[in-house]
Amino acid sequence: MDTHSWPGSWSLLVLLLIVVSRCESVTVDVTGGRLVGQTIPFDQEFLGITTNVDVYLGVPFAEPPVRFAAPVSKEPWEGDWNATYFRDTCSQVVTDPLQMPASEDCLYLNVFAPNPMPANAAVMVYFPGGAFKFGGASNPNYAGVSLAASSDVIIVTVGYRVSVFGIFSTGDEVAPGNYAMLDQVAALQWVHYNIEAFGGNKEKVTIFGQSSGAGSVGFHLLSKLSAGFFSQAILQSGSALSPRYFRNNPEEDRRDAMELASAVGCPSTDSTALVTCLRTVDEMTLLQVQDSVYQSGYFIRLDGTFLEDTPDNLLYGEDSIPLPTAIMAGFNSQEGTASIRSFFPEYSTRETGPFINRSMFKTMVHSSLLGSDKHSLIRESVYQEYVDWSRVDYDDLDYFDAYVPFYSDYIWRSGSDASVRRYYELGVANIYQYYFTHTPSSSFSRAGPVNPTWLGAGHTEEFQFVFGWSFDENILQYKHELTDDEKMLSAQMMKMWTNFAKSGNPTRESPDSSPDPDLPVWSPYTIPELNYLEIRLNNSITERAVQACGMAFWNRYIPELRMFLESLSDGEEEWKEDFADWQQEMDEWRLAFKDYQEQTTCP
Repeated sequence: MDTHSWPGSWSLLVLLLIVVSRCESVTVDVTGGRLVGQTIPFDQEFLGITTNVDVYLGVPFAEPPVRFAAPVSKEPWEGDWNATYFRDTCSQVVTDPLQMPASEDCLYLNVFAPNPMPANAAVMVYFPGGAFKFGGASNPNYAGVSLAASSDVIIVTVGYRVSVFGIFSTGDEVAPGNYAMLDQVAALQWVHYNIEAFGGNKEKVTIFGQSSGAGSVGFHLLSKLSAGFFSQAILQSGSALSPRYFRNNPEEDRRDAMELASAVGCPSTDSTALVTCLRTVDEMTLLQVQDSVYQSGYFIRLDGTFLEDTPDNLLYGEDSIPLPTAIMAGFNSQEGTASIRSFFPEYSTRETGPFINRSMFKTMVHSSLLGSDKHSLIRESVYQEYVDWSRVDYDDLDYFDAYVPFYSDYIWRSGSDASVRRYYELGVANIYQYYFTHTPSSSFSRAGPVNPTWLGAGHTEEFQFVFGWSFDENILQYKHELTDDEKMLSAQMMKMWTNFAKSGNPTRESPDSSPDPDLPVWSPYTIPELNYLEIRLNNSITERAVQACGMAFWNRYIPELRMFLESLSDGEEEWKEDFADWQQEMDEWRLAFKDYQEQTTCP
């Protein structure tokens, strides 16, 4: 497509959501050339704010990528670059009607800057989530208008490769993988060299993300490639220690690559020939077969370039890693309802959730555990930890309330909590942990007139509060408005997130200012206090030791059990090898004995 041209009919629909008739053109010069964006008025009576925001959409930070190759910096262009509309999202099976069409030409970012232009403004770079399988920044949901208008920070949202195009690996140097992360590094580099043109301070960059976006932030904290391009981090419901986001198994990577090649008729023995052939296959063909290959998920991996070791080894090893000046991290009280929705998609449009009996619970736990965690002893440990044994003899016991905390702790919460603890041990002084417990009156996932309240404070539910959906008239055209109390909570959360970007402290606008009296008291995380802020309606409060039992189960007991099972496995393998050697020796002895018997004996 001609990226300089004005948008076609499909993109015009999105424009109508983002751009209003009062907009004016605005320009800025960056390393590649001149960008032409738009100044959008922001008039919010509830917040008491009337201002403007300069919006630049579809800004290229790299050339259209070569499939299964690292990104390359964008070459300068001639003339003006039309930055008034979203470009394509990265190739995926698009399920969100608000998402732009998908293609492999997708390495674009969006900038939302206060107007008048600030001086040395704090910068927040957002990586969208989506399990490294879907999602992207070319979506009105991720517009940073409310955040930029209400707090004088610059918001940057980043598109990066997802699905097979973002994670494919041959398990060797031909296609080492991690293209999603390399795209993000390229975006951070672009921000570093260009954000001053928008009034930003390149030395005051906070990266943040939700779900796999938070996992991405966790990986950047461990990568030397990313070091120096940000100073602070916010991780919402995710971390580099989540079992859902990282895998170190080159043999499985190789098998997946061979299976993918075989599925589309490509040679599968030589890596170079395999990749060369896959680059010629239609992108939709690859998307149609990817789920049959990557059944366990879409993972970041140890590639020796972006990640020089596993997250566990980097965090707990003796070698030093780059440390941020401040970290904010947290999660929601009912993260696991997102998984229940995937098992029972028909309940997405119902107010009440499904009944889960004992058999279904055990099946769901087995399906949810990854890799070697499916071992029977780990499954039985999960049952012991999460089942309500006082009611287990009742046939009508609903295991919904057992599965939700299990999945919440396993996938999202335990890794986040372990990361926070470890960064404190490594010397990061400014750490703030939160626990979001409010059930929104209108769910993030609401797709019709019925609100699925059974999702509770589920996965992604904090997002609409952080990004201030209730204050963006363009988003309210297709989302339900929150109550006034919820709007107040959203205003507080926006303030805490942007305060953190400015000062490293969510309650202070600058390092030298006093705590904001309109915000809740939020004590920093320390050991042994383990302080966190429970974010709830009207009376958020500092508590200690969030979900301590579940965190201890996954971060203390289960690692010991895994080591025990691994030692058993090693012993079993050694026994199998010894037994195989014994069998071979016995076979040789039998043959020798048979030959002896058949020899002619003396008369």
